[in-house]
Amino acid sequence: RSLLPLAVAFGCGMAVATFGGRSSQLGAGESSSAASVFSGTTTSRNTDSRNVRGIPQKNDKPTSAAIDTSTLSTFDELVTGANRRRTQSATCSNDFSHDAGPGSPWDRLSSFEESIVKTGLRSALKLNLYDSDSFQADSVRSVDLDDPPKAEMLEYLDKGGPKPERYARAWVMHLQGEADHIMEYRVGPIDASAGTYGTVTALTKEGSIPGSAYKLTWSQQSAAKKVIKSFAGHPSVSEFLTQAFGSTSTIEHSFHENDYDADASRYVNVAYRRRTSLLDNILAYPLPFEFRVDMEPANDSSQWRIVNVLYRHEYFATSLDFIDALQKGEVTIQPTLPFSSNPFWQTLDGRTTDRPDNDFPPAVNVQPAKRYTVVGGQVEWLGWSFHVKNRARTAMIIHDVRFMGELIAYELSLQELQAIYTGRQPYMANKYLFDSVFNYGSLNRQLKAGVDCPVEATYFDNICVFEHDAGIPLWRKDHQGNKFYAGAKNTKLVVRSVFPVGNYDYLVEAKFNPDGAIDMGFAATGQLFMSHYDKSEEAFGTKVHDEALANVHAHFAAFKVDL
Repeated sequence: RSLLPLAVAFGCGMAVATFGGRSSQLGAGESSSAASVFSGTTTSRNTDSRNVRGIPQKNDKPTSAAIDTSTLSTFDELVTGANRRRTQSATCSNDFSHDAGPGSPWDRLSSFEESIVKTGLRSALKLNLYDSDSFQADSVRSVDLDDPPKAEMLEYLDKGGPKPERYARAWVMHLQGEADHIMEYRVGPIDASAGTYGTVTALTKEGSIPGSAYKLTWSQQSAAKKVIKSFAGHPSVSEFLTQAFGSTSTIEHSFHENDYDADASRYVNVAYRRRTSLLDNILAYPLPFEFRVDMEPANDSSQWRIVNVLYRHEYFATSLDFIDALQKGEVTIQPTLPFSSNPFWQTLDGRTTDRPDNDFPPAVNVQPAKRYTVVGGQVEWLGWSFHVKNRARTAMIIHDVRFMGELIAYELSLQELQAIYTGRQPYMANKYLFDSVFNYGSLNRQLKAGVDCPVEATYFDNICVFEHDAGIPLWRKDHQGNKFYAGAKNTKLVVRSVFPVGNYDYLVEAKFNPDGAIDMGFAATGQLFMSHYDKSEEAFGTKVHDEALANVHAHFAAFKVDL
């Protein structure tokens, strides 16, 4: 019965369905018309702009539901017919929308608004944002909309209250002075028409978040690479790299860049890998050589040191110890095996060309007409309505989820993605990632129609929306030997976003179901992050190539559900 109200989501305004007297009395030999068990009324929508929900007002008058149900024989036909009725009039096209499209308090900051915020931060905090090669250059790590307080939004949406003002939340790396640290600020109210940013308010205590808790700035990365290059360029180390791994022009380093100790000291773990072409995933060609760069003091790279050098199973406390051992001939050099003559072994290239019937195109679903609407970030589908966007730090966020006008969830959003790796070698054993530090919501790429989402999907803001046939009945019942059949087609509205973080591409999506259920989850795809293989590593992963181990790891996602 929970399906039935959905079937009469038609007309201008909120649809109300009631069950006919025989709704629960279907039996053998009775009419198979699902529509015949319904009667319904609709309430005309008050045109007062404050009635943003189409909530019945005291002067609203009920009108009869003008849909011919006599010719509809299935639940799906009823829903289709109701939707067709709903789209016949232009005034009904946004029945369940409210403040849809640009101008919604939830819309992400425009580029102009972001520039206003950064100007305000620079002016109010006296930031040095220009000298990118200097450790004294501050860094605005992220700027995003600070979503309006829930109480203000509900007052605005449901009671016609004032439209909430626009504020931004900014994360700033302060590098001026002896100790780098992160601060979080609230900036606003932002007035784009006047070009003003309001005030800048600190949300964290100065020094409470050390700079080492965040990923490296460009200047820090550049300085770390110079230290690594200097070490690799030492004659003894250069000769070692050539003997152990071949031409030094084909090897590169990768570093895990957000490591820090409990005492807030900064360091990065560095591992060497082989690259054979520009198309390579260098993470698939690990080499048995790694070390750590201690980056203290943070603002003076001349004092940074290379420590914890590991070559295969030989450990050296410092770079000087390693160089001394090389010069004394105390390092046993064992050349690595060639990985493969095929540089694309770790990709999907060429994997499917020899399969039978591969020349035929795959199956596709085609929807003749869309039963959903998207205006700005406002989406509507068969009685469902909600606002969706991507935010810089944590990607897709859905607000104000309503079913037939009733608030189901105020917010559904991804809050954090985490990956924890295992390994015997320090580089992998210490690899734990909280991916929001990379602002993965800002890493979205243009979605690929036909791969990421169906071709006929609606695309906006690196989000796609489409209706999906689940290929299995939502509900069915065959009564008394095929004398009567009733069933409901299972279609879902899918809202999806895809974004890359390092070697992974993550997909986060919400599925809205016709029975009132919502499914939300994520998936991880991409390329393996591998370490060098030897027998001692077998407990920590699976050997996937001659000297490559796919390390055991786990992915976690945290979602916020605010009802």
